[in-house]
Formats: sequence, structure tokens, C-alpha cells
Amino acid sequence: TSAYTQALCAAARDGVDVIPPEWLAPLELREVIEEIALDLHDCEYWPFGETSRDKAFNDQVWEKYPGW
Repeated sequence: TSAYTQALCAAARDGVDVIPPEWLAPLELREVIEEIALDLHDCEYWPFGETSRDKAFNDQVWEKYPGW
């Protein structure tokens, strides 16, 4: 398990390319996991929230992540 933990920490720092492909191939819901990971990485810069003027984007985020 320490190898998995080390690979996941390295991926968080350096990107998914450092995870061995044979670990990723059988991963269920890989596309969903990647999308959530990218959203989590990028959300710091999203123009949403109470002070946002972009209501459409707020609605889009709220629909994708209810309760956010």
C-alpha cells in the first residue's frame, strides 16, 4: 500500500503521468475521477460564489456539485 500512496502523492504533485499505466487501465470511473480532480485543482480560480457576477457559471457549478 505504501507504493500506491507514494504514487498518488506524486501524481498530486506532478500529474497523472507519474502513475503507472497498468494501475490506471483497470480503474473504474477513471474519467469521473479525472474530471473531479481537475475541477478540484482549478476551482480556486473559478468565478463563482456569492460575489460572482456570472450567474450562469454559478448555476453550472451548483448543478454539477450540489451543496457546494
